[in-house]
Amino acid sequence: MQIKNDFNSLLDEFPVEPASILQNLSTQSGRLDKKQVDSLLSCLNMTIGELMKALLPLAASLSVTPISGFQVGTVAEGGSGNLYFGANLEFLQHPLKITVHAEQCVVTNAWHQGETRLQRLMVNEAPCGHCRQFLKELNRVDEMQIIIDRSPGGGNRELQDRRFAARCFWP
Repeated sequence: MQIKNDFNSLLDEFPVEPASILQNLSTQSGRLDKKQVDSLLSCLNMTIGELMKALLPLAASLSVTPISGFQVGTVAEGGSGNLYFGANLEFLQHPLKITVHAEQCVVTNAWHQGETRLQRLMVNEAPCGHCRQFLKELNRVDEMQIIIDRSPGGGNRELQDRRFAARCFWP
């Protein structure tokens, strides 16, 4: 299946040294360790927020969306300083409830790799109600910054706890 925003063509938009770090994402299970993150921050002269924003298109390019074509990508910063990637996954000939949302994907990815806390989560689309509920039920979610960034040139919008919790129920 052809991915709309090909990962490799997006890598070409990065300078050589950062691209060489990023090309190994698939063999690292969608994780950049703290040392790699620090190296990228230094090479690109960016803040962690700017780096996460720059990496969102790469995360979205990992989406598998044969039904909707709607690619959602997430990048999450763990308490360890590692960055984790997530993308939405759709499955043909299966019920919609089988779809894995990008926010679920990134949280599960981080958890499976031993991360115990997420400090920040950046997503390229506003979390749906299902994802808001999923995130709300995480431990220490009130300490996690959730940032929506829909466009490469646009500004970030932080999802404040008051708005985030709207229409969520409590377990």
